[in-house]
Amino acid sequence: MEHTGDLRTTRTPSCLCTASPVGVETSCSGSSTGGGGLQGDFQEELQALGYTVYTAVVGPFSSYWDRSCELYAQIKGGQVDYGAKHSAKYGHRQYGRNFTGLYPEWGATTSDGSVNKVHLIGHSMGGQTMRMLAQMLENGTTGAPIEEDSSTHTLFEGGHSWVHSITTVSTPNQGTLLANVISTFGNTAIDLLASVFAVIGIAGDESTLLYDAKMDQWGITAKTDGETLSAYLTRVFSSNIFSPGFKDVCLWSLSTSGAAEENAWVTTLSDVYYYSYATMATYSTYDWLLRKISLPNILTMLLPLDIFSVFLGGQYGPNNGFSTDWQPNDGLVNSISMVHDATGKTLAYTGSSQIGKWNTMTQLSNLDHVAVMGVTLLTQVLELYEVHAKLLLSLPVSSSRKQLRETDPAAGQITLAIASLNAASSSVKKPEQLKSLCASPGNRFADAYCTNLLAGSPRQPAIYVAKPMYELVFYRPLQR
Repeated sequence: MEHTGDLRTTRTPSCLCTASPVGVETSCSGSSTGGGGLQGDFQEELQALGYTVYTAVVGPFSSYWDRSCELYAQIKGGQVDYGAKHSAKYGHRQYGRNFTGLYPEWGATTSDGSVNKVHLIGHSMGGQTMRMLAQMLENGTTGAPIEEDSSTHTLFEGGHSWVHSITTVSTPNQGTLLANVISTFGNTAIDLLASVFAVIGIAGDESTLLYDAKMDQWGITAKTDGETLSAYLTRVFSSNIFSPGFKDVCLWSLSTSGAAEENAWVTTLSDVYYYSYATMATYSTYDWLLRKISLPNILTMLLPLDIFSVFLGGQYGPNNGFSTDWQPNDGLVNSISMVHDATGKTLAYTGSSQIGKWNTMTQLSNLDHVAVMGVTLLTQVLELYEVHAKLLLSLPVSSSRKQLRETDPAAGQITLAIASLNAASSSVKKPEQLKSLCASPGNRFADAYCTNLLAGSPRQPAIYVAKPMYELVFYRPLQR
């Protein structure tokens, strides 16, 4: 989110995007509820502070290629064009929905010769979507498995330096091990996905929840009246595009192999500032065979995420060539994958932003995958986005954009905001402390969230994991 003096806002949770805006795109919401959940609407909160924030919602289960095309159309305006060659290769419609444009002046040259750019902030899959969008704008589809003719669309022609910064939040920049095997969960994954919505209170009666997978290109329609969310998701996932090995779908992009393939051509651009925030909601221990594992913090992780977290923190990674560094996670993504793309240059952020490199921020501890987007009682999450917006606003905007400063004006505030959030999240160590936080829920989202966490807080320390996903194996940690 960036501050430019005025921050026009829309209210959908999947993408906040501001004019030299700041943008935030979440991963797999698909609903039309304003972001922020337990803490109100993040967009409105930032708007009240004077920031221009736009929000876009792209296909939650689509490939990053399709999502990038959709995000471009939503920001700039016009009809989604997925590319003739890409569409023919994978067998879906070339054209999608029409949009008026959240920021039609994006990319236009102003009277002083500068170009209207945007700051993009993406949660989960949103981060990778934005990286691919920026790559297409600057270099077209050169190097991609399928290269579109550059003359067919502005997005594919290259030469457009329209993105000032990209911030990835809990983003599987190197993929998530969960996507490597998620198909083996079967209906369990569908039920758990539906329950996440119910737990955080945005579903209410799931038969009346407005939900749209935004997969028109595949002929998959939105959820119908009276259709339960579980039934709708079952209908969506029954499509052949979710078959193992198919690449034009989120499961491929999310897998470690898919991420590696896409990172081979989606590069760290030299004229873009990159920031990454990694979340982690597990603790390290040992199983009864004295093997290192990571288990979820049961007072801070949503119950439906537990089975995924235990899998990610178990032996699948070490048994398949990944080090135990891949075990810490936030319930859906391996924390190590959130830090960078494994190809670009990185540096730990210490107060000075460097362009063309990954500025990796201090890890956010005891926050699960959805907490960092406001599904938490910790108000410090919103405060972090506020000071990050200040940081983006302070970035150099000279034509060369190569200048470096010893210290960013908002550096001290960023450090304090992260420390405050980590201290607050780490303070919930006993059920009594959780009950205290839940004593006065601010809205129905907070009430539903508290009900779930309090009901799950007595969870047993012996937690089951799938090995690799078929049989249940009990791991009783030796120490907590």
